Amino acid sequence: MVVALTMMDIARKKGIQIDVPEMERELGVPVVAVNPRKNKGISELKKAIELVSGKLYKPAARNFIDIAALAPGAIKQAQLAVPHIGDYEAIHYLINHETFALPDDVQEQIEQAETDNQFNPARTQAEEILQRYTRINHILSQAVVFPDPQKDQG
Repeated sequence: MVVALTMMDIARKKGIQIDVPEMERELGVPVVAVNPRKNKGISELKKAIELVSGKLYKPAARNFIDIAALAPGAIKQAQLAVPHIGDYEAIHYLINHETFALPDDVQEQIEQAETDNQFNPARTQAEEILQRYTRINHILSQAVVFPDPQKDQG
């Protein structure tokens, strides 16, 4: 993944300062400021895409949120039922497995994981959303400075 930041000129006019390197550190993916209308940042964006697609960019070794903490037992059981899935995929198998074309035995194993761990899909989704917004707010607090609304921006 590569994040292309557009409208930086408008942000700057509104007094919003974005620390692109900090945002990149926090997100763990390349972040490139671009202005397609003025052809600015396009070569940097292409270079970042090449690095990522060539697996030359090493992303941060952390997840965006601590998804495993949402339902550790249920995640482990879902991963036994569907090998080679990560924690994020396991959560979504637990929440949505009824809509997936899975063999009956896998459906039953995932159902059992839900029962054994008292997995509540609605509560888990709500907790995931709260974790994501908390993380987004943290990134914003680290990488973006908004103007003081009390001061006249002229």
